[in-house]
Amino acid sequence: MKHFLISTLGLLVGVLATGTMNLNAQHQHHTCGSHLSDYAKQHPDFWDGYVKFMEDFKEFKSLNLNQFETAENGKRIIPVVVHVIHEGGSENISKAQILSQLASVNLDFTYTNADKVVIPPYFDSIAADANIEFRLATKAPNGACTDGINRVYSYKTNTARDYTGFKALSYWDRAKYLNIWVVNTIDNDGNPFGNILGYAQFPYSFGGQNPVTTTDGIAMIHNRTGKTGTAAGTAGRTMTHEVGHWLGLIHIWGDDDCGNDQVDDTPFSRQPNFGCYNFPKEATCLELTSNSTAADTIARFQIGEMFNNYMDYTDDDCMNMFSKGQKQVMDFVFNTISFRTNLITAQNALVTGTDDASQASPCAPAPIADFWSKQGTNNFESLKMICAGSSLNMKNGTHNGSTAGNSYTWDLPGAVGTTSSDPEPLVQYDVPGRYDVKLTATNASGTGSKTREGYVMVSSQQAMDNNYRYYDAMEAGPGYSFFADDKWVMINEGANQTKGWEKVNFGGYKSYGAARCNATGTLRYERFFMVSPSYDLTTVDNPLLEVKYAYSQSTNQPFIEQNDELRVYVSTNCGESWQLRGMKVRNQGTSITSLAGTNLITAGLYAQNFIPGSPDEWSYFTVDLNNFTSRDNVRIMFHYTSGGPFGNPLYIDDFTISDATTSIAEQALEPGFKMFPNPSSGQVQIQFDESTVVGNEIEVYDLAGRRIHLAHVTSSSEAGVTLNRSIFGESGMYLVKAIVNGQAQVRRLMIH
Repeated sequence: MKHFLISTLGLLVGVLATGTMNLNAQHQHHTCGSHLSDYAKQHPDFWDGYVKFMEDFKEFKSLNLNQFETAENGKRIIPVVVHVIHEGGSENISKAQILSQLASVNLDFTYTNADKVVIPPYFDSIAADANIEFRLATKAPNGACTDGINRVYSYKTNTARDYTGFKALSYWDRAKYLNIWVVNTIDNDGNPFGNILGYAQFPYSFGGQNPVTTTDGIAMIHNRTGKTGTAAGTAGRTMTHEVGHWLGLIHIWGDDDCGNDQVDDTPFSRQPNFGCYNFPKEATCLELTSNSTAADTIARFQIGEMFNNYMDYTDDDCMNMFSKGQKQVMDFVFNTISFRTNLITAQNALVTGTDDASQASPCAPAPIADFWSKQGTNNFESLKMICAGSSLNMKNGTHNGSTAGNSYTWDLPGAVGTTSSDPEPLVQYDVPGRYDVKLTATNASGTGSKTREGYVMVSSQQAMDNNYRYYDAMEAGPGYSFFADDKWVMINEGANQTKGWEKVNFGGYKSYGAARCNATGTLRYERFFMVSPSYDLTTVDNPLLEVKYAYSQSTNQPFIEQNDELRVYVSTNCGESWQLRGMKVRNQGTSITSLAGTNLITAGLYAQNFIPGSPDEWSYFTVDLNNFTSRDNVRIMFHYTSGGPFGNPLYIDDFTISDATTSIAEQALEPGFKMFPNPSSGQVQIQFDESTVVGNEIEVYDLAGRRIHLAHVTSSSEAGVTLNRSIFGESGMYLVKAIVNGQAQVRRLMIH
C-alpha cells in the first residue's frame, strides 16, 4: 500500500494528452485536458464502470499475485494498424516516420530505452519491463496482404474527435488489432491546457453507452507520431503515454489534487508535472506530522515524486519508466478483458501476420489506389470546380507497400486526352459538364482502382445570367428560377448522405418553398455547401447580396452543443477558389464573418424539425459585393458547418443581388401588404394590412426592370386589388411595388 496521503479519486475515460504545437528538443512535454466533469455528465455510468474495473483488479491481484511475473509465455505481440487520415499535406506521414514510432515505443515497453540510465536506484528497482512488442500487421481483416498502414483522404483529419466520426473512415476489429489514427489536429473542445496531442480509450465499458467497439484505439496528431519527419525533435512518448491508457492506466496523479492512481508503487503527485526536474523532486502530498516515521521523511525528500513516469506530463526526454505496479494493471487487462486477451494470442499473430515468420518474410501487397486534386481554395472533398479551358493536377495517393514498381492508368472522360499513364497528370477540360475520374494502379501482386464519380465540374466562362438584378425565390417547382431548375450545386459531405442542403416545398418566407440545410443528427464539424449559378456583376451598380434566413434553437440546456455555423464565400473563377465575405445581419451595423450562436437564431425554441410558420420567424443579412463590380462570372457559396446532432434545420429564401442604393431588404420584413396565392397561375389578390396608409398606385415590374402594369388604388379598392394573369408575360418572377405608410415596399410574385 502507498504511504502517502490519499485524496478523492478523480479519473478520465477518453484520456487526452495535450500540449503546444511549437515543439523542440528542449520542450516536448505532454499536458492533459481530462474534461472529467463534462464526460461524467454525458455518461452517468462512467464512475460505476471505472470503480468495478478497479475492484476487479484488486481482487484479481489478491488471488493471482504470484502469477503476475510468470504467466507470460514469451513476448506479448500486439498487431498494429495505422490509419493516416489526411488531406494530402504533411499530415500524410511516411512509413519511415511510423516505423520510428514503433521502434521507440517498443524500447519503452521493454525497458530497454537508452535514457533509463538516469533513473535513480530506488525507481530503477521498481521499473518494469512490460514485455510487449508492437508490430505492423501484414494481413488485413479480409486476409489480404497489407503493410499495416491505411491512408484515407478526408477533411475529418482536422479537429478530429470521436464525435466527428473520423474513426469510422477506417477501423479494424479491436480484438485483432490496435487501431492508431494519425490526424492533422484534434479538437480542443474547451480543454484549458492547450492543443491536444493525442487521446486513447480505456479497455472497460460502462452502462452500454460508450461506443468502445467502433472507437477503440489511439488517436495522435502527426507531429507527435514517431521521431522523424514532421515529429523530428520529439522522443515518441505520446504513443507510450496513450498506450498506457489503452491498457488501463490513469495519470500518475489520479487526475486530482494529490490524487490516487490506484497503483501501489507510484508515489502520490500533487498535480501533473511539466518540463523536467532533477532527482529527487519533493513529494509535497506527503504531510509530515509529529507521528511521521523516518520512512515518511525519506519518501518525501529522498524518493520524491515519480515525475519520470510515462503517465505524467513531463517532457518526452524526461519520461523513462513504467512501474511494476503499472505493469500489473496491464497484466490484469490482458488476463481478463477478452478483446485485449485475444490480441496477444499466437493464433491472432498468425491471422494478422505479426508472427515471427510473417515479419521475417513479409508478403508483397497489391496497391490501394487513391487520388485527389488540391489547388486553389476549393476545399470540397468530393468535387473540383474549374472554368472551361482550365486544368487540374491530379495527385496520386496510391499506397500499401512500395509504389516503386506501380504502373498507372487514368480514365478521364470529358478531358483533353481521355486517358493518361502519367502518375500525376495535368488534365485540361474544355467542355462544360460534370465528369468522373478513375485511377487504376497495378503491380506484380495485383491491381487496385479508385473512381470519384462526378468529381470534376467544368463551367462556362460566360455567366449564366447577366441582368441588372438577380433574384431567386428558392421555390421547388420547375421553371421558376435557377434554383427550381437545379442550377444550384449542393455538396453535402456528411456521413449521412440524406442530410444537408435540399429543396423543400414548405417553410418559405411568404411563399411555399425554400432552400434548407438539414444538419439535425449530423456529426460535429461536418460540412455542407450550396453554390449559386454564375452572375455577371458588371451589369449591377453597387451590388449587394440580400438573403432571408430562419433558424431555431432546439433546447436551452447548457450542456447540449448547438453550434451550427453559416459562412458566405464568393468565387470569380468558376469555383476554383473562394473568398470569405462579411455579413451584416438585420439591424446590426457590424460585419461578421459567420452566422452562429445568437446571430443564427431567428425564432423561438423548437425541440425538433423546425419549420418557419410566419414572416416574424425570419431575419435577413446582406453581403457587400462592391469589390466584384468588374467581375463578369461570380458565384456565391453558402458553407454550413454542423455544430453536432442537436441543431435544427436552417432555411434560406429570397436570394437577391441588386443595387445597394435600392435595397428592399429592410422594407420587405415590415407590415404592408400580402399577395395570394403566391405562386399563382390565375388571379392574384393584393390585400393591405390593417392600420396602413396606402399610396395611389401599385406597380408591377419584370426582372429586367420594365414596368408592365400600373394599378390605381381608390377608396373603393383599399381593401384589396386584383391582378389578372393576362397582365403578366411568361412564367417567372415579378416585383410588385406599393407605397405603404410613406415608404416603398416591394414583394416578389411568382407566376406559373
